[in-house]
Amino acid sequence: MARCYTHRRFLPREPSRSRAAAASEAELDRRKEIREPVTDYEVLIMLDPELAEDRQQEVVDRIRTQVVEGGGVWETHTPWGRRRLAYEILHKSEGIYHLLIFSASPEVLSEVSRLLKIDDAVLRHMAVRRVKGSSTSAPTATVAASASTVEPDLVQEDE
Repeated sequence: MARCYTHRRFLPREPSRSRAAAASEAELDRRKEIREPVTDYEVLIMLDPELAEDRQQEVVDRIRTQVVEGGGVWETHTPWGRRRLAYEILHKSEGIYHLLIFSASPEVLSEVSRLLKIDDAVLRHMAVRRVKGSSTSAPTATVAASASTVEPDLVQEDE
């Protein structure tokens, strides 16, 4: 005679949870829904050099409203100004740079990136996670100028 081990007696028991444990677990789930992970971001955007000043500000303001409406915190906006490009992009040899620093959820950052991709005024953009305690500043023009004007050593010949 064969025994059947699918009977209730032979199956492993699930641990019983008290109502208090179930309630506290539900409370933890509610807290997870309320609190989203917030990350500090730096976004460097390169705008068309032929763009008017008010249109540049409009692009930055649109990003700011998107961040604030998404529950993020806007920290700073630093215009870096007009810079010469290493290579032409869309037949343009210069670009106007703006550094944007904010804290937001990853969903807000993806929406901001989507808006920047479809805007014709934005030539390029790059978003990176900001490292705590670091500071990003515009490269100085004197460093770039001194690096490009390095003179070779003069060699004197004896007659």
